[in-house]
Order: sequence, then C-alpha cells, then structure tokens
Amino acid sequence: MRMAKTIMIADKTYDKLKKMKETQHMSFTQLLESLTTQDERKQRYERILALKGTWKDTKEDREIEKEIKEGWKKWTKKYA
Repeated sequence: MRMAKTIMIADKTYDKLKKMKETQHMSFTQLLESLTTQDERKQRYERILALKGTWKDTKEDREIEKEIKEGWKKWTKKYA
C-alpha cells in the first residue's frame, strides 16, 4: 500500500516538473523516480571512471570505457 506524501517546492520548480511530467506522459511519482534514478546512474558512472587509472590498458578495458562513454552520451541526450 502506498501512502501519499506532501512536499513543498517553489512554484518555479513545480512548473518545471509539471511541464516535464506532461511532455513525458508520466505521473509525478514516475517522474521523480526517474530523476532520482538518473542521479544514481550518474554517480555509478563517476565511480566506475574513478577506477580507470587502476585498470590495465587492455583491449577489454578500452571496450568497457567505450561502452561507458557511449551510455553516458545517450543518457545526457535523453535527460539533460
């Protein structure tokens, strides 16, 4: 069972969220979940790249780095 919660945000912020919600055809709950998940993905990406110097320069490492960068580009085009 879900319980409704009330949060207070500035009118300007509400207007931005409402516009995003309408253009993406989501509920406020879905939109906020999406935005918080995106932040977690970004943090994971940054933690993975922080390890880059510890990797050996192998073909597999370069492929992993390429995949991460491509995924990040897709994410930023979609959500930024």
